[in-house]
Amino acid sequence: MGEDKRRGTLVLSSQTDSYQGHEKHYRLTRGVLAELVAVRYPGTVRILTKSPLVTRDIDLLTALSDAEVGLMVTTTDDKVSRWLESGRWTNTPSAPR
Repeated sequence: MGEDKRRGTLVLSSQTDSYQGHEKHYRLTRGVLAELVAVRYPGTVRILTKSPLVTRDIDLLTALSDAEVGLMVTTTDDKVSRWLESGRWTNTPSAPR
């Protein structure tokens, strides 16, 4: 497949969190990321998760040409919810490459 046809965005966790409890044992998401690194996937890889387990795969995520990780935060505390939704936290730095 030509390079231009391989450029695109691959989204993991668009419907179901890829880092659910079973991921710790089966390592399916890690396997997908390892394969993307192995084939030098030139597109963007995006992951959306609630799990801190994503930090286990930092080595693979930083080896990709373009990777983004979004973290979902849920709370029942109205004050925290308003703060999160206000966008005041958005000035956090990106992870180093």
